[in-house]
Amino acid sequence: MNSDAPTPSTALAAEARAQCHLRIRFPNLDRPLDFQCERTAGEQFAAILTANRSDLDIVIDADVRPDMALLPCAALWRL
Repeated sequence: MNSDAPTPSTALAAEARAQCHLRIRFPNLDRPLDFQCERTAGEQFAAILTANRSDLDIVIDADVRPDMALLPCAALWRL
């Protein structure tokens, strides 16, 4: 057995820390807002925002680009 192989729990932790692309579409804006953040922060942010605003379209994917802004105050969304 290879002791260097990731365990399921460390693999999940690494996936949660992985950067993701967060796209938010507000109905009154012409362009979406694109950010990069840790996946757990993006998921928490999206869950809270959509619970309070049903008119938003939020997408989380792996299409991270280096020119994307960081999600402001991302540390607040990591639980």
